[in-house]
Amino acid sequence: NNIFSRTKYEKFLLSNNYTAPSFEKELKINELQKNLFEYISGGIRAPLFIANKTYKNETKKIKIKYINLENIYKAKDSYQIKEINNFITDNKDKLKKDYLDFSYVKITPKNLIDSNEYNNDFFNKIDDIENKISNNVEFENLISEYKLTKNSIKNFIPTNDEESIENKIYELRKDNNFTLIEQDEYYLLFKIDKVISKLPNIYDKEFVDDVKNILFQKGKYEYNKKLLDKINKNNFNDNEFNKIAGSEINRIQNLTFNSIRDNKTFNIDSVKIIYSLPINSYVLISDDNNNIYIAKIIKEDFKEVSKTDKAINLYEQQSSSNIKKNLYSSYDIYLNSKYKIKINENT
Repeated sequence: NNIFSRTKYEKFLLSNNYTAPSFEKELKINELQKNLFEYISGGIRAPLFIANKTYKNETKKIKIKYINLENIYKAKDSYQIKEINNFITDNKDKLKKDYLDFSYVKITPKNLIDSNEYNNDFFNKIDDIENKISNNVEFENLISEYKLTKNSIKNFIPTNDEESIENKIYELRKDNNFTLIEQDEYYLLFKIDKVISKLPNIYDKEFVDDVKNILFQKGKYEYNKKLLDKINKNNFNDNEFNKIAGSEINRIQNLTFNSIRDNKTFNIDSVKIIYSLPINSYVLISDDNNNIYIAKIIKEDFKEVSKTDKAINLYEQQSSSNIKKNLYSSYDIYLNSKYKIKINENT
């Protein structure tokens, strides 16, 4: 309300670890920057023909034909024992798993102080246990002193029950071999006695299933990569497309997009790619379940927008915004070339 409070201002500075000069300098720089960009982009308004182009690009109807490649890939269960054994032989080191021997105790008020309450006595004892771990007191001595009952597991690898205590310890195997960690309703004290990295038994059904899944994903990746290479080199045509469908012509499906926001069948990124390509282009696209499809753009229909159309304002604003973005990008490139700015990129 245009009322300045020095007290509130000082409290704000203190609570955010600012000094008045540093905050006011930053505020001034931000305001100058804002004024600069408003000056650069001020008065920009997209003409009708650019708004119309944006309108046509985003609202045109595009017809495609596509094939779901999930029905084309080599099925996971079709990999033969010879292929599986060869893959295991070639990738022994990558397929090795850590097998753990460990012991643990789930500590609650009930088994530590014979109470159902999380009181001071309980937390004092927890602090005491942590201190003794820091002072290198042995696991066996701790559980004996506090009369705790341990669970011992041999030769453990993870199960499908991701929330189990055993799986939690397995996840932490590289961080600590003896520690106390806090969980939602209890404390977990554990000690890892031994970690052996070895290849699982090749007759283990779960291991064989994992290998089949790796082979299946590898096959999918290589198949998609070959398709993409052909598309990028313009070596993919209708004959190749029909060859994928084979004798089952019903594998080829048709779809019409009503706008660039029509993501009922394919994910929005795929729709945007389709809208950026010309007619007769081939493209790999995906749905929200990560299924991959090969598609061909067959046809597009669009209509013009008139000055009286209610949508014109929206597309004028959008077009103006795009022009501003291009302007800022040009300005950015100009500054980089003028001042030799070094950009440090990290991933």
